[in-house]
Amino acid sequence: MSWMTALCELYDRNANIAGKQIVDEKGKSTVLLPIAHITQAAQIEVVLSQNGEFLGARTLEKAENSTIVPATEGSASRTSKPCPHPLCDKLKYVAKDYAYYLECDDKEKQKYINECFNPYLQQLNEWSSSEYSHLKVQSIAKYMNESGGLVGDLIGCGVLAADEKGLLDISKKIQGLPQADAFVRFVVRSDKISDQPDEVWLDSTLHEKFIQYQTAKADNKDLCYATGEHETLTYLHPSKIMNEGDMTKLISFNDSSGFTYRGRFDDKTEVSAVGYNTSQKTHNALKWIIRRQGFTNGSFCFVSWESADSAMPSIMDGMPDMMLEMFGDALNDDNSNDTNYIDAQKFNQSLMGYGKKLDYNQNMYLMTLEASTPGRLSMTGFTTINSSRYVENIANWQKSCGWIHYTKKNEKVISYCGMPGIKNIAEILYGNEGNGYMSLSGNNSVMLNTTIKRLLPCISQGKKIPRDMVDTAVQRASSPVSYKDEKCWRQTLALACSMVKKLKYDYNSEVWNMALDTKCTDRSYLYGRLLAIADLIEQRATFEEEKGKVTNAKRYMNAFAQRPFRTWQIIEEKLEPYSRKLKSKWLLTQLDEIHNMFSPEDYADDSRLDGLYLLGYHSQIYAINSFNKEVSETNDSEEND
Repeated sequence: MSWMTALCELYDRNANIAGKQIVDEKGKSTVLLPIAHITQAAQIEVVLSQNGEFLGARTLEKAENSTIVPATEGSASRTSKPCPHPLCDKLKYVAKDYAYYLECDDKEKQKYINECFNPYLQQLNEWSSSEYSHLKVQSIAKYMNESGGLVGDLIGCGVLAADEKGLLDISKKIQGLPQADAFVRFVVRSDKISDQPDEVWLDSTLHEKFIQYQTAKADNKDLCYATGEHETLTYLHPSKIMNEGDMTKLISFNDSSGFTYRGRFDDKTEVSAVGYNTSQKTHNALKWIIRRQGFTNGSFCFVSWESADSAMPSIMDGMPDMMLEMFGDALNDDNSNDTNYIDAQKFNQSLMGYGKKLDYNQNMYLMTLEASTPGRLSMTGFTTINSSRYVENIANWQKSCGWIHYTKKNEKVISYCGMPGIKNIAEILYGNEGNGYMSLSGNNSVMLNTTIKRLLPCISQGKKIPRDMVDTAVQRASSPVSYKDEKCWRQTLALACSMVKKLKYDYNSEVWNMALDTKCTDRSYLYGRLLAIADLIEQRATFEEEKGKVTNAKRYMNAFAQRPFRTWQIIEEKLEPYSRKLKSKWLLTQLDEIHNMFSPEDYADDSRLDGLYLLGYHSQIYAINSFNKEVSETNDSEEND
C-alpha cells in the first residue's frame, strides 16, 4: 500500500473527530483538521453579535492561540504574495481601516486596500451569499461591510495601542509579534444555533459548510495519480507538517524554470497529479498523527501508526516504558522477592500473546521524514509491516538484546532484562555526562536522528545490528576512567553487553545469557572474568579505607582490552598487596580456577579482545554480588529465627 493511501485511510477512519480538540490521558491536545482548513496562531479574539455588531475583543495567550480557519488552495500555501483566507486572517486583510493607522503615503494605503482587504471582502461576500452560507459567516460579512473599520474598534476598546500621532504603536507586541501583524479570529454570539459553540473555529457546521462551498466551486477534474480516481486536482499542497512553524512541503511544483522537469517532462501536470481531497486527507492525517504520537528532533521526524488504530508498543521505547504503556503494572509479580524487577520472560510472553490477537490483515506503517532545505521535506523511509510480525520483532529485539539495565520510574529504581529506548541508546553512545546522567546537546543531538534511522530496521524488521555501533559501545565501556560518575559508566557497560550479545546472535547465531557461564573457555570471556575478580579483590580490600577509589582493573581496562596478556601481568602485580588484606581467600580461589580454564596458547595471546570480554566481566561481577546478597539474606533470616 502506498503512503498516501495509508494516510487517506487513517483520515477516513477518524473523520468523525475532524475539527475537534481531543485531549489524551497525558493531557496532550491534538486536532484532526477538516478538509480545506488549516491551523493558525491567533493573537486577537473579536466578539460580534449575530447582527454584525462589535461587542468587544481581547488579546490571547500562547496557550490558547491555536485556531482552525477555513483556507483556499492559494491562501493555505501563501508565502509573500497577498492571498486572504476566507474568514479569519491578519489585521491587514480583515480591517478596512488598517492602512490609515500606518505611517505610509496614499498610494501605499490604497495598495493595502486593493491587495488585501478588498479581495478578502469579495471572497467573504461570495461565501456569505451562496447556498452554502452560515449564520456566523453572514454576521461577520455584515460587520465588515457596515463597520467603519476593525482597527478603530480595537483601539477604542484598548486591545490595540496607538502612539501620539494616533497611529498603531510599532513598539507594542502581542505574543511577541508586532501588533500590526496580529492574526484575528471571531466569536459570534448567537441564540439561533444552540448546539454549536459561539467560537467560529470550533463550529463543526461551519466547517462542513465551507467544505461543501469549496467542493461546489471545484473544477479541473482529472486522474489522481494517488487513488486512480477522477477528482479535482491541486498543485498547491499544505505545509506545516512537522509543526506549526514548519514551512517545508512534501509535494511542490514551483520550479518550472529550473532543472526540475527539463529533459523528462513538459510541465508539472506530467510529474504528479494529486486530487485536492486526497492531498488534504493525506497531509491533515500526517499532521495529526505526528502531533499525537510522532517523534520530532530538529529537521527529522519519525512516526508510526496501525491500520486498525490498535494500541501498539512504541518502537522508540525501552522495555520499562513499553511495559507501562502496554500492560500498566500487570507484569509486576506480586510473589517476587524483588518488586522493582521487570521479568523479561513474562514481558515477552505478554507481548507475543498480544501480537497473536491481532488480525492477520492489520499492518503497521513506519515513516521517517527529513527537511533537506527550509522549503523541502523528504520522506526518507516508509515501511509496511504486518502488525503481528511487528510485535514479534520487538519482542525478539528485547530478548536478543536482553541484559540487566537500571532505570528510574516514579522515584523508584527499577531493574529489567531487556534493552533501553532508542533515545537512551543514543545518549549513552554519543552523549556527555551531566548531573549524573548522559545527555545529547549541541551538534551531538543530530546523532539521535542517525541512531533512530539505523536502529529502526533492526527493531521493526529484525535486521542485523550495525557493527560500528557495537564497536562504539565497547570502546566507551572499556574506558571507565573517562567517566566522572560511575553510574554513567555502568549504563554504558550494560548497553555494550546488550549490543555485543545481539551482534553474536545476528552474525554468529550464538545465544549468550546474563547468567555466568562457568564452562565457557572463550579467551575473551575468560579474560573478562579475570578482570572482574581483580576489580572485586581491590574493591573489598580497600572498601573501608578508600571507598570510591578507582581500581587498577578499571584504570587499565582500555589497555587490557588492547593487550590483555601484557596488561594482565601489570594488574596481577599491583593486585598482590590487596590480596594479602582479604580476610576471605575465596576470590583468590576463583582467580586460580579461571586461570586453569585457559589453554596456554589463549592465555599468552596478546591480541585485542573481542567485545565478549565485557559479558564475562559483567556476568562475573553480577554473579558474585548476587551470591553475596543471597548469603547475607540467608544469614539475616537465620539470626531472626
